[in-house]
Amino acid sequence: LFRGLSFFKELPQLLAEKFSQGCEVYDYACSVGHEALSIVISLFDFFGKDEAKKYLPIKAFDNNPAIINMANQWKIFLSKQEISYLNTFSNVNSSSFVKKISGSIIDEKEYAVNDNVKKFIKFKESDLFKDLENKNFGDKPCILFFRNAWPYLTKEGRTKLVKLLSDNLTSGSIVVIGHFDKMHCRGLVSEFLDNDFKRIVKTYKTGYKEYPDEFQDIENNSVSAYCFEKK
Repeated sequence: LFRGLSFFKELPQLLAEKFSQGCEVYDYACSVGHEALSIVISLFDFFGKDEAKKYLPIKAFDNNPAIINMANQWKIFLSKQEISYLNTFSNVNSSSFVKKISGSIIDEKEYAVNDNVKKFIKFKESDLFKDLENKNFGDKPCILFFRNAWPYLTKEGRTKLVKLLSDNLTSGSIVVIGHFDKMHCRGLVSEFLDNDFKRIVKTYKTGYKEYPDEFQDIENNSVSAYCFEKK
């Protein structure tokens, strides 16, 4: 959970600012569901369950059918640190979302996602390239996560995907990528800027430092997410 805790704590505020009436939230390369669950938790904490529904369900996709089958079993492994992260939110706690069902595997335990949370995430096998080519995103702005997956594409594939995102997402839509993507994909940020996107920059303040950058993970002093808005 929470690959970049600060990002998930700030995400609802970004949605409130950019999409006050609600929007579709797409999570591509979703794997077994940690990121989608992290989004739901952050929305419930900030908005409350009822108001959060204008951003739900999270539409979570992976192009690997075996992965989607695992996600639809609603079981995930979480470390003590991940549970501790969840319990740093002010208005929710871990028991609202997951229940431990088995002992440790190294430093992780198996948890089942609670039944009352399942309706807020829809897992499905799908391919981002094909969905963009088929214009499956409608005519309203949305937010689309594709984090920590870009290095697995070829350079040509990355260029093609940025162009497809630019051509097929409505103005005001936001694409979220990760620090891992920027670190391992030289020129990726420039590709977005050259294809009619602009960067969304946040500033984080602590008692000692100020971080004028994208969503900053204070704990390890690294940027955990980069957000690009379609012009």
